[in-house]
Amino acid sequence: MTTAMTSQTPAPHFSLKESAYVNPSTLHHGRWAFSPLLPIPDERQFTISLFDRDTWVGTAILSPAANGRFDALIRLPEAALTPTLFLNGICIATDYDTPDTLAGLAYLALRRGRIEGFKNVVVLLPPDEDELATVLHLAPLTHLKPVKIDGTTFEAFAAKMDLATLRAFETCDGKIRATLKKHFIHEIIETHRRWLERFNQGSWYRAIAGGTISREQYVRSLQNLHQYVRQSTRLAARAIAYAAQDDIRDHFMNHMRGEINHELVIEHDLEHLGEDVAYVKHRMLPDSATNEFMMVQESTIGFHRDSLLFLACSMATEGITANLPPSFMEGLHRAIANWGVDQPKKACRFLASHIQFDGGDDGHFQMVADTIRKFIDHESKLQQFLKVLRAAMKTFERGFNANIDDMHLWSASGGS
Repeated sequence: MTTAMTSQTPAPHFSLKESAYVNPSTLHHGRWAFSPLLPIPDERQFTISLFDRDTWVGTAILSPAANGRFDALIRLPEAALTPTLFLNGICIATDYDTPDTLAGLAYLALRRGRIEGFKNVVVLLPPDEDELATVLHLAPLTHLKPVKIDGTTFEAFAAKMDLATLRAFETCDGKIRATLKKHFIHEIIETHRRWLERFNQGSWYRAIAGGTISREQYVRSLQNLHQYVRQSTRLAARAIAYAAQDDIRDHFMNHMRGEINHELVIEHDLEHLGEDVAYVKHRMLPDSATNEFMMVQESTIGFHRDSLLFLACSMATEGITANLPPSFMEGLHRAIANWGVDQPKKACRFLASHIQFDGGDDGHFQMVADTIRKFIDHESKLQQFLKVLRAAMKTFERGFNANIDDMHLWSASGGS
């Protein structure tokens, strides 16, 4: 392995490029850390390339393990391979051929796999090539038989994604690690954006945007919203108390001021619809699905007392209203008017106001992203944040969709 980068070399400025294609001629100018399966085509192949300004540093090639190159050689049930990323190969330019570069490229490949939802990583390695196995803490899958490719025997090695990404990150040093850290916020935002796309295909969003939500389904949505919106200032106050950094404290102080009495807006919406507000305020309990989201919020700040992680809950909730298009509220106005309610806009002031509060370059959602960018500076903290974010998003989505799915009795048409 060469170490051509010296003290006389200009300080590198690394950048990332992700695509489904890499010029094969580029790879002829580097060393393959391993590349057992390149001759086999795989249309789902994805490449991660690292550059130092305009100079190619290296490329990692990856693809799903199921129904692809790995599956063609290692026959396993689809359920075993579906959550698994196959790391096909890593090629490194001669002038950058260091353990640091190998670890950085491996990390960037695993990062993409994590965004895509994979939980495990698997590679096929020939004998005596243990460099990557050491970097990623891979262990042999001893229950699988080795396979032969062009006369060379390869063995399957695997690890959980969380462990492998942590090991790769901690192996990196200097400029490579600084580059990886710059992409933390991008992974968080992309993870949230992909979930948002799924949320917008869910029953609650479609019922409102399409103007088909029933009065009872909408009322139940407001009632469940009230259960945790009225807790917002209390939870924000805890976040202020537990904040370890001034900027996080200041964020929640700002946030708390913006949340004061927001539950009253929901109460006004319910009053305009002629609903029993006293029941919602004093006797109602949240539906189970809504309660699951509330428990994520309350445990994050009440038990773990981590104000930074609590921002993951804010990102889940405020990311919805920050990204609602005008057509969404138009569908809701249309539905309310169809129920025979006068002045439909007076029955949906809470949702309308939060589009303004949470959206835009100076809205709550952007403020959350800006704060996260400053303080998540290690892979271990990123993993913690992503796990809370995914739990918050999953339970938030389930709670909202339950307002529709559990109440089809009030919207379904009867038979003849």
